[in-house]
Amino acid sequence: MKAWSFPWATAAMAWALLLLLAAGCGSRGDEAARSFAPSPAEEPAPAGKPDPVDPKLLAEGKKAWRKCAACHCATDARIPEDADWERLNEETTCIAGGDPAPRLRKCILAYLRHPGTLRPVLVDETFKPREGKKAGQVLVPATAGSAYLKAERDSIRTGTPSMVRLYWPESARPKTLAVPAGEYSVINYWLYHETGEKGEHRWMATATNVDGCTQAYVEPGEEALLDLQGVLYGELTCTPKEKVVTLNFAVNDMGGNSITLSKDGRVVMPDYRILDRSGGEVARGTFNVI
Repeated sequence: MKAWSFPWATAAMAWALLLLLAAGCGSRGDEAARSFAPSPAEEPAPAGKPDPVDPKLLAEGKKAWRKCAACHCATDARIPEDADWERLNEETTCIAGGDPAPRLRKCILAYLRHPGTLRPVLVDETFKPREGKKAGQVLVPATAGSAYLKAERDSIRTGTPSMVRLYWPESARPKTLAVPAGEYSVINYWLYHETGEKGEHRWMATATNVDGCTQAYVEPGEEALLDLQGVLYGELTCTPKEKVVTLNFAVNDMGGNSITLSKDGRVVMPDYRILDRSGGEVARGTFNVI
C-alpha cells in the first residue's frame, strides 16, 4: 500500500490539523489459536483427489500468473494465513480492478489452488534438509510471520532451491530455522497477529519489493539474521496546492518498504479527524488507497 490520501478544501486552517488514526489493535487472549481454518469453499482438495478444474481456466490462470510471479509466490494451503492473502489480493494487486479483472481473478485463483502449481520449498520448524545438501540457520523474529526468498542465480547453479518460503509461529523470543545454504532476496514478507478473546481477528502486515525487502546470506553451518522486525512507522505528509491541502498517510517498515495492513483479509483504511485549535471538529472520514 503506497499511501492513503484525502484532499481537504480549507487550506486556511492547515496549520491546525490533528490526525487521529483508529487502527484498533486489541490485546490477544490467552486462549487464542495461532491458525484458523479456511472456509469450506477454500479448503484444499484431499491429497490425490483434486477437484476437477476446467483446463482452459487453468491455462489462462497460469499464463496470467507469469506477470505476477516476478514479485509474488504461489499461495500454499499449508499456510492458513494465505487464505487471507488471497482475499487481500482482490483489492490491492495486479488481479484487482475493473473488467476483465473478475475473470482474471477466477483464473489466477484456480491456478494458485491447483495441487500441480509450482510452489516454493516450504521451510518451517519441521523442515529437514535433504541428506548431502548444505544448510545453515536463519534467525526469524518472535512475531509470527512468513517470507518468500528468491535465490540468486549463482546460488541456484550450486544447488540452492530457486524459491523458498519460510513460515514460523509466534514465540517468546526470536528462533532459528534450518534453511538451504545460499544467497537470497526477500521478495515478500508477512507478519501476523491475532486479536479478540479467541484470536478471531487476524491482522497482517505485508511488504513486497521485487529488488528485495532485505537480503539473506545463508552459509553452511552458520547462523544468518533475517532482518525483519515487527516495528512499523506511520508517515503523514501535508501538501498545499492553491485552495486544496492533500493529506497522505503511509506505513513503512524499518527498511523503508511500503506496508499494506489488513484485518481478516481486508485492507485497513485509517479514519481521520481534523480539529481546529479550540478542539472543534472540522472534518472526519476515511483515507482512500492510492
